[in-house]
Amino acid sequence: MFKTPTKKCKGLINDASALAFAGEGTTPALLAFLQGFTYESSYYVWQTLITALGKVQSIFSKDVALAQGLDNLLHGIISPMVAKLGWEPSPNEEYLTTQLRSLLVLTAGRSGDNKSVPTSLTPSHWFTDHSQNH
Repeated sequence: MFKTPTKKCKGLINDASALAFAGEGTTPALLAFLQGFTYESSYYVWQTLITALGKVQSIFSKDVALAQGLDNLLHGIISPMVAKLGWEPSPNEEYLTTQLRSLLVLTAGRSGDNKSVPTSLTPSHWFTDHSQNH
């Protein structure tokens, strides 16, 4: 299977984003293109992809229905990699894999994907006293 080099993927995402934002391409075409990176393993490509999606989200943030649709799209794009990477690092895991997990879980949590964030890390559990003795 052929794998496009990281620099080329980043360049393609940046070019597609620039075309959409300049009106020479369309937002739906950009979003469809970004969906093709669902199983990308490069931290740098994901960083570029999430930045591009963040720009689209900021442009359409006032439209509640559209913003929710973009969050759903984001979940669909990142969820397979969050599931693949899991919550816990593997022994001898590469540094960039750890960084990728952090980036994807943080992005999932910020966009409302409660399945990607363990219950123990949700705000409702931060201030609960779990001690048996007072």
